[in-house]
Amino acid sequence: MSGEKGHIAKLVAKKEEAEGIATFSFLPEEKIEFKAGQFAFLEFEFEGKHYKKHFTVSSSPERKKIEFSTIITDSEFKQALNKLPLEHPVKISNPMGNLTLESRKNEKIAFLAGGIGITPVRSIMEFLEDKGRIKGLETAIFYSNRNL
Repeated sequence: MSGEKGHIAKLVAKKEEAEGIATFSFLPEEKIEFKAGQFAFLEFEFEGKHYKKHFTVSSSPERKKIEFSTIITDSEFKQALNKLPLEHPVKISNPMGNLTLESRKNEKIAFLAGGIGITPVRSIMEFLEDKGRIKGLETAIFYSNRNL
């Protein structure tokens, strides 16, 4: 893996969320600090090839594991990711992006999401629940996917 700044982690779980959708859980050597709603680059070597792609983090920053959820397409990257064995090492970049609630206080919040676009919403809602801030917060989620 390249020498850019990043965090080494191991794949510790794969979970099918729905048909063709999977969540990949990684346990970093050290906790990765990020804000709910941010994204990071996932980078790994597999079967002699180098892969790198960005994903929105779908887990709360309060959790030890960092998770990415995605549609498993026929792309070379997604097929390699789906075939990674447990304990396989990856590099996760420092998270970035501004789709966060850091500046929001006591406001009504509405999310509009479709398909896999639910991932930043999942991260934000898990974080609010982990911090005990979900009670009394007025939120609405409007969500649709091809099965709903």
